[in-house]
Amino acid sequence: MEPEPKARILVVDDNVDAARTLAELLLLDGHETHVAHDGPSAVESARRLRPDVAILDLGLPGFSGLEVARRLREDPALAGLFLVALSG
Repeated sequence: MEPEPKARILVVDDNVDAARTLAELLLLDGHETHVAHDGPSAVESARRLRPDVAILDLGLPGFSGLEVARRLREDPALAGLFLVALSG
């Protein structure tokens, strides 16, 4: 029987390789990971997946990581979401 993941984490970065690499590292540490590459899909993914943590690149296509954070904070269903800013 597989152990439960430590946390459900959404990694958001328009650099596909960086996002996948970070998601893989977190997966190796026992977390459930998901990836999005732009602002609109990040918001949609967070609302659908209800992650525990979202790691947000600040410079995203569609709208910025700061705008993603603002929209997620407005959603009562995501009240416990822990946000982490990431900038290259």
